[in-house]
Amino acid sequence: PTEAGKGKGFYLGEKPGLFALRWEYCDEVAGTRINHTGWWADEYQDDKFRGLVFRLPKSRGFLAGWTMGEGMASTVECDIYDTEREAAYAADSMAESAAAKEREYQAKEEAERIAEEEREEAEELTAALCSAD
Repeated sequence: PTEAGKGKGFYLGEKPGLFALRWEYCDEVAGTRINHTGWWADEYQDDKFRGLVFRLPKSRGFLAGWTMGEGMASTVECDIYDTEREAAYAADSMAESAAAKEREYQAKEEAERIAEEEREEAEELTAALCSAD
């Protein structure tokens, strides 16, 4: 399977001509042992990444991807899987990777925000001390 983030991005539920394929969440695919409904993308458990399985027409196989929900950012990879089950496990793995990347991004942004606040506070304190002469 392809590395997370290397697929075709879209918004689930939009452009029906592009993704008129039948799909289901990976945890709803029969025969899998995926017993959760996605991977949290933040510490507040507001955003979740969930695996998707697309059924190609005429029994040509399955595609795997992930989504953040209806009308939200989603990705489908171009690898074709022979079975729905293989695609489901790949989709779950992609969703897990995408959620981990998002958590890392959020942590980096938060650390940068805190560092900037601390820098500003230090500058204000220095200015106040130096102007007290």
